[in-house]
Amino acid sequence: MRDDLFNPDHPIYTKVKDEVPSRYLSTANVKNSLVADGCVIEGEVDSCVLFRGVKVAKGTKLTNCLVLQGCDIQDGCDLDHVILDKGCTVHSGRRLAGYESFPVIIRKGSNI
Repeated sequence: MRDDLFNPDHPIYTKVKDEVPSRYLSTANVKNSLVADGCVIEGEVDSCVLFRGVKVAKGTKLTNCLVLQGCDIQDGCDLDHVILDKGCTVHSGRRLAGYESFPVIIRKGSNI
């Protein structure tokens, strides 16, 4: 099996995306979440999945959210049961709330 998997005649190609480690600043509070490399977290994150390069500003609270690569969530936001596609920006003071069975879904590159 090993010879079949690691056969030099059939190499496996991958795309490596190295980022700096995530930064948790003094105001960050993260519970029960998965956080990828390159994130900067200043706010509260609970039961979420954050992809690479997500920024969560001070005073922001994320609960039960899925935040894809490169999203910027600015200060004072409150997001609950939200799915943000790549490159979204949520401007200061916004509140978005969905339900477990019906989350709020924001499409790629949106400004809210």
